[in-house]
Amino acid sequence: MKALNIAAIIAALILPNVSFGADQILVEAKAIRVGTNGKEEFVASPRAVVFDGTRATLSVTRAGKVPDSVGGSDEAFQTGSILEVTPTIADGVIRFRTHLTVREASEEHTTEAVRSMAVTTHELFSSGSVKAGTAVSLKTTNAISGVLTWTIKLSKFPG
Repeated sequence: MKALNIAAIIAALILPNVSFGADQILVEAKAIRVGTNGKEEFVASPRAVVFDGTRATLSVTRAGKVPDSVGGSDEAFQTGSILEVTPTIADGVIRFRTHLTVREASEEHTTEAVRSMAVTTHELFSSGSVKAGTAVSLKTTNAISGVLTWTIKLSKFPG
């Protein structure tokens, strides 16, 4: 029994934000884009398992570059979606907070002296509660790429 208590104390000192025996939550997401042409496109279906009250970050991004006009190196930036979900569970109900950030390169401008890249950013903040295993949808709309829908399913893990 002493060895177990000592191990728990050491683990608590090394991993202070981890609660052993805490509930785990499976965060499953699916992103679908309906373009301005009306065509539906599957984007991604990331998932993560997190401890109760811990943020899951689901990222579907790609690297872009702003061309340098003065002979230096191009400046990198990220486009795509980052979905942060912080779930908590009690009595079979999962409460959640989300923050969805969508960044898209919208236009490039080039003159004799300047090259620039315009990036459009949309953010969506939400919160709610669902019965474990239930899905919810988040939508963003813009003129460049149409409608992006993230469907999020939150379940107790293991189910």
